[in-house]
Amino acid sequence: MKKNKISTYVTAIDRVKNLYDEMLSSSSSDSKYRTKLAAELFGLQREDGSFRVIDDIQAPADFRVGFLFIPTYYATAALLFRMNRDGLPGEKETENLKKGLQAAMQRRLAGSGYTATREQLDALSIYKNAGLYSWMRSYGNQFPDFSGMIREVIEGFRDAVNTGKTFSDWNEDFKEAFRKEVSEYDEEMNSEV
Repeated sequence: MKKNKISTYVTAIDRVKNLYDEMLSSSSSDSKYRTKLAAELFGLQREDGSFRVIDDIQAPADFRVGFLFIPTYYATAALLFRMNRDGLPGEKETENLKKGLQAAMQRRLAGSGYTATREQLDALSIYKNAGLYSWMRSYGNQFPDFSGMIREVIEGFRDAVNTGKTFSDWNEDFKEAFRKEVSEYDEEMNSEV
Protein backbone atom coordinates (compact mmCIF):
# COMPACT_ATOMS: atom_id res chain seq x y z
CA MET A 1 0.00 0.00 0.00
CA LYS A 2 1.30 3.42 -0.88
CA LYS A 3 2.56 5.61 1.94
CA ASN A 4 0.40 8.60 0.97
CA LYS A 5 -2.74 6.45 1.07
CA ILE A 6 -1.91 5.33 4.63
CA SER A 7 -1.38 8.94 5.70
CA THR A 8 -4.77 9.80 4.16
CA TYR A 9 -6.37 7.06 6.28
CA VAL A 10 -4.63 8.32 9.41
CA THR A 11 -5.80 11.87 8.68
CA ALA A 12 -9.37 10.59 8.29
CA ILE A 13 -9.17 8.72 11.62
CA ASP A 14 -7.75 11.85 13.27
CA ARG A 15 -10.75 13.79 11.96
CA VAL A 16 -13.19 11.33 13.56
CA LYS A 17 -11.21 11.31 16.83
CA ASN A 18 -11.13 15.13 16.87
CA LEU A 19 -14.92 15.21 16.45
CA TYR A 20 -15.18 12.76 19.37
CA ASP A 21 -12.89 14.94 21.51
CA GLU A 22 -14.85 18.06 20.59
CA MET A 23 -18.14 16.37 21.42
CA LEU A 24 -16.90 15.22 24.82
CA SER A 25 -15.47 18.63 25.67
CA SER A 26 -18.61 20.55 24.68
CA SER A 27 -20.30 22.50 27.45
CA SER A 28 -23.48 21.00 28.85
CA SER A 29 -25.59 23.84 27.42
CA ASP A 30 -24.14 23.72 23.91
CA SER A 31 -26.73 21.55 22.22
CA LYS A 32 -26.46 23.38 18.88
CA TYR A 33 -22.73 22.72 18.73
CA ARG A 34 -23.25 19.01 19.47
CA THR A 35 -25.91 18.89 16.73
CA LYS A 36 -23.36 20.38 14.30
CA LEU A 37 -20.73 17.82 15.34
CA ALA A 38 -23.25 14.98 14.99
CA ALA A 39 -24.11 16.17 11.48
CA GLU A 40 -20.41 16.09 10.58
CA LEU A 41 -20.10 12.56 11.97
CA PHE A 42 -23.19 11.32 10.15
CA GLY A 43 -21.73 12.84 6.98
CA LEU A 44 -18.83 10.39 7.34
CA GLN A 45 -21.02 7.32 7.87
CA ARG A 46 -20.90 4.63 5.19
CA GLU A 47 -23.86 2.74 3.76
CA ASP A 48 -22.98 -0.30 5.90
CA GLY A 49 -23.36 1.84 9.03
CA SER A 50 -19.63 2.01 9.78
CA PHE A 51 -17.47 5.10 9.86
CA ARG A 52 -14.61 3.27 8.17
CA VAL A 53 -11.93 5.17 6.34
CA ILE A 54 -11.00 2.30 4.00
CA ASP A 55 -12.93 0.90 1.08
CA ASP A 56 -11.59 -2.65 1.29
CA ILE A 57 -13.59 -4.39 4.00
CA GLN A 58 -11.77 -7.64 3.16
CA ALA A 59 -8.43 -6.18 4.29
CA PRO A 60 -6.43 -8.09 6.93
CA ALA A 61 -7.95 -8.06 10.41
CA ASP A 62 -5.39 -5.72 11.98
CA PHE A 63 -5.93 -3.23 9.18
CA ARG A 64 -9.72 -3.44 9.55
CA VAL A 65 -9.48 -2.89 13.30
CA GLY A 66 -7.44 0.26 12.82
CA PHE A 67 -9.22 1.73 9.84
CA LEU A 68 -12.78 0.39 10.09
CA PHE A 69 -13.60 -0.36 13.71
CA ILE A 70 -11.63 2.30 15.61
CA PRO A 71 -13.22 5.23 13.74
CA THR A 72 -16.62 3.56 14.15
CA TYR A 73 -16.06 3.29 17.91
CA TYR A 74 -15.09 6.95 18.18
CA ALA A 75 -18.02 8.15 16.06
CA THR A 76 -20.70 6.08 17.76
CA ALA A 77 -19.33 6.87 21.23
CA ALA A 78 -19.51 10.59 20.44
CA LEU A 79 -23.13 10.13 19.38
CA LEU A 80 -23.92 8.27 22.62
CA PHE A 81 -22.42 11.17 24.55
CA ARG A 82 -24.69 13.54 22.66
CA MET A 83 -27.72 11.46 23.62
CA ASN A 84 -26.69 11.59 27.28
CA ARG A 85 -26.63 15.39 27.04
CA ASP A 86 -29.47 16.16 24.63
CA GLY A 87 -31.79 13.15 24.63
CA LEU A 88 -32.89 10.79 21.89
CA PRO A 89 -32.29 12.30 18.43
CA GLY A 90 -34.78 12.30 15.59
CA GLU A 91 -35.91 9.11 13.89
CA LYS A 92 -33.42 9.24 10.98
CA GLU A 93 -30.45 9.89 13.27
CA THR A 94 -31.61 7.16 15.64
CA GLU A 95 -31.75 4.67 12.76
CA ASN A 96 -28.30 5.75 11.55
CA LEU A 97 -26.94 5.37 15.08
CA LYS A 98 -28.43 1.86 15.28
CA LYS A 99 -26.64 0.99 12.02
CA GLY A 100 -23.40 2.42 13.41
CA LEU A 101 -23.71 0.43 16.62
CA GLN A 102 -24.40 -2.74 14.61
CA ALA A 103 -21.18 -2.09 12.67
CA ALA A 104 -19.30 -1.50 15.95
CA MET A 105 -20.46 -4.86 17.36
CA GLN A 106 -18.87 -7.11 14.75
CA ARG A 107 -15.73 -7.91 16.77
CA ARG A 108 -17.23 -7.42 20.24
CA LEU A 109 -14.71 -4.54 20.52
CA ALA A 110 -11.77 -6.96 20.31
CA GLY A 111 -8.66 -6.05 18.40
CA SER A 112 -6.53 -8.32 16.29
CA GLY A 113 -3.72 -10.74 17.01
CA TYR A 114 -1.66 -10.55 20.18
CA THR A 115 -3.10 -7.11 21.07
CA ALA A 116 -6.74 -8.19 20.76
CA THR A 117 -7.55 -8.02 24.47
CA ARG A 118 -5.65 -4.77 25.07
CA GLU A 119 -7.44 -3.21 22.11
CA GLN A 120 -10.78 -4.48 23.44
CA LEU A 121 -10.13 -2.72 26.74
CA ASP A 122 -9.11 0.44 24.86
CA ALA A 123 -12.28 0.34 22.74
CA LEU A 124 -14.39 -0.09 25.86
CA SER A 125 -12.66 2.98 27.32
CA ILE A 126 -13.64 5.03 24.26
CA TYR A 127 -17.27 4.30 25.08
CA LYS A 128 -16.91 4.63 28.84
CA ASN A 129 -15.33 8.08 28.47
CA ALA A 130 -18.46 9.06 26.54
CA GLY A 131 -20.74 7.92 29.40
CA LEU A 132 -21.53 4.40 28.17
CA TYR A 133 -23.11 3.12 31.38
CA SER A 134 -25.24 6.19 31.88
CA TRP A 135 -26.37 5.79 28.28
CA MET A 136 -27.17 2.11 28.86
CA ARG A 137 -29.27 2.94 31.90
CA SER A 138 -31.22 5.59 29.96
CA TYR A 139 -31.36 4.19 26.43
CA GLY A 140 -30.12 0.60 26.55
CA ASN A 141 -33.60 -0.85 26.09
CA GLN A 142 -33.93 1.05 22.82
CA PHE A 143 -30.59 -0.32 21.59
CA PRO A 144 -30.70 -3.87 23.00
CA ASP A 145 -28.19 -5.47 20.63
CA PHE A 146 -25.37 -3.10 21.48
CA SER A 147 -26.21 -3.01 25.19
CA GLY A 148 -26.33 -6.81 25.21
CA MET A 149 -22.94 -7.00 23.52
CA ILE A 150 -21.42 -4.74 26.20
CA ARG A 151 -22.93 -6.95 28.93
CA GLU A 152 -21.47 -10.04 27.21
CA VAL A 153 -18.01 -8.46 27.07
CA ILE A 154 -18.17 -7.62 30.78
CA GLU A 155 -19.50 -11.10 31.63
CA GLY A 156 -16.59 -12.54 29.63
CA PHE A 157 -14.21 -10.57 31.84
CA ARG A 158 -16.07 -11.78 34.94
CA ASP A 159 -15.88 -15.41 33.79
CA ALA A 160 -12.18 -15.06 33.01
CA VAL A 161 -11.48 -13.75 36.53
CA ASN A 162 -13.64 -16.47 38.15
CA THR A 163 -11.97 -19.26 36.19
CA GLY A 164 -8.43 -17.87 36.32
CA LYS A 165 -8.29 -17.58 32.52
CA THR A 166 -7.00 -14.02 32.45
CA PHE A 167 -3.79 -14.61 30.49
CA SER A 168 -3.52 -13.74 26.82
CA ASP A 169 -1.85 -16.02 24.29
CA TRP A 170 1.27 -13.90 24.83
CA ASN A 171 1.24 -14.50 28.59
CA GLU A 172 -0.02 -11.02 29.53
CA ASP A 173 -2.19 -11.18 32.64
CA PHE A 174 -5.38 -9.08 32.43
CA LYS A 175 -6.74 -10.13 35.83
CA GLU A 176 -6.57 -6.67 37.42
CA ALA A 177 -7.88 -4.92 34.30
CA PHE A 178 -10.81 -7.36 34.05
CA ARG A 179 -11.60 -6.99 37.77
CA LYS A 180 -11.57 -3.21 37.43
CA GLU A 181 -13.94 -3.33 34.43
CA VAL A 182 -16.36 -5.73 36.15
CA SER A 183 -16.35 -3.69 39.36
CA GLU A 184 -16.91 -0.43 37.49
CA TYR A 185 -19.72 -1.94 35.43
CA ASP A 186 -21.45 -3.35 38.51
CA GLU A 187 -21.15 -0.08 40.37
CA GLU A 188 -22.32 2.05 37.43
CA MET A 189 -25.21 -0.16 36.37
CA ASN A 190 -26.51 -0.49 39.92
CA SER A 191 -26.26 3.21 40.71
CA GLU A 192 -29.32 5.45 40.87
CA VAL A 193 -30.16 7.27 37.67
